[in-house]
Amino acid sequence: MRLLLLAFILVGCSSKSVNFQPSGSILIARPAPMVFVGSEGSLLGFFGTSRVEIDRTKGEIVVSGAESIRVRISGLENLTGSEAVVSLKQKDPVWYAPEEYYRKRGLVVPPDYSRDRFLKGVLGEYVLYLNDEIPLHSGRFELDEVGGLRAKDPKDFSKIYYALNVGSKVSIN
Repeated sequence: MRLLLLAFILVGCSSKSVNFQPSGSILIARPAPMVFVGSEGSLLGFFGTSRVEIDRTKGEIVVSGAESIRVRISGLENLTGSEAVVSLKQKDPVWYAPEEYYRKRGLVVPPDYSRDRFLKGVLGEYVLYLNDEIPLHSGRFELDEVGGLRAKDPKDFSKIYYALNVGSKVSIN
């Protein structure tokens, strides 16, 4: 039975892909597949960026590197300081709704940390947290309770999301 199984395994294998080991084991291997690497721009986040800047006067975030990415953002009036660091990245994030969110709408406030307080979609598909507290998100609506910075174009914001890594420094002008 073992010989039949061995013959079945070896059928169709070239001599280059089968190696008989001194221990009596048989190593059957295939060459590693070719790896395709796209343009340098798609690897911007991997290699790091040369410059990330939030421009208050133009209302945009700009990532300069192999290719330049510009995205209009709102909520800049609440942004303080001259530098920030990307402390967290999340794809398909949930937002924890504070009591104020429910009270403003005349809704019953769920208990603290209840599943009903975690809302999906409010922050959009992508969020970057600056200095652990400021969400830079792609949500479709501007809500006072969410705060942070909101990208005007969620599609373009995905490029920013993938271009930045946790730890990326952001200058604020």
